[in-house]
Amino acid sequence: VMAAGRAAGLSFVAITDHNVAMSDSAIAEGPPDFPIISGEELTTSSGHFVTLGIPPDWQRPRAEDAETLLAAAREAGGFNILAHPFSGYIPWTDWKTSDFQAIEVWNNDETPRRNHLVDVLISMVLYPVNPRLARTPVQNFTKWDKLLAERPMVGMCGADAHAAVPLGHGWLLRYPSYLSLFESIREHV
Repeated sequence: VMAAGRAAGLSFVAITDHNVAMSDSAIAEGPPDFPIISGEELTTSSGHFVTLGIPPDWQRPRAEDAETLLAAAREAGGFNILAHPFSGYIPWTDWKTSDFQAIEVWNNDETPRRNHLVDVLISMVLYPVNPRLARTPVQNFTKWDKLLAERPMVGMCGADAHAAVPLGHGWLLRYPSYLSLFESIREHV
C-alpha cells in the first residue's frame, strides 16, 4: 500500500480496515516521510462510517447503533465520514444523526458496482487505459448539496482499495491494483 501510494505521488495515506483500528506497531513501521493517518471503518446498524485520526489501538464500544459509535469515535478525536452512503449493498440509513463531518461523494469500489454488468466488463478491459470509467454518483452529490445547505460538510473521495475481487472458492482476481486506484482520484487538503 505504501509503495503504491508513493508511486501515485500521494503525500500521505489513510488506512481504515473494517472494525479494527490500526496498531501502534503498524503505524511505527510506516516511513517517517510518508504519514499514515490511522482510522477504522465501522459497521453499524445504519451502515458504514469511516473515522480518521483515532488513536492507534482504539477500542470501539460494544455497540451496533450508529449514534453510540459516531459519538465514541468523535470523543476519541475521530473525524467521521459516512462511507458509500447510497451503496447498493450497505447504504447509510440514519439521516437523522448529525455526528459526522463528511460524506463520501465518490467511492472507487462502489461506483462500478452500480453500473450494468456489461459496463463493468468493458471498464475492466479499458481500465489500464482510463481508470475513471464509471458513472457520476449523482445521488451522493445531491445529498452532499443538501447537507451543505444545512451546515459545513466535507465531501470525500474514497479509494476503498481492496485490490482484489473475490471470484469464489478461494480464487481472487487481483484487480484493480492499489496504484491504479490511487491514481484515479485525488483528495486535496
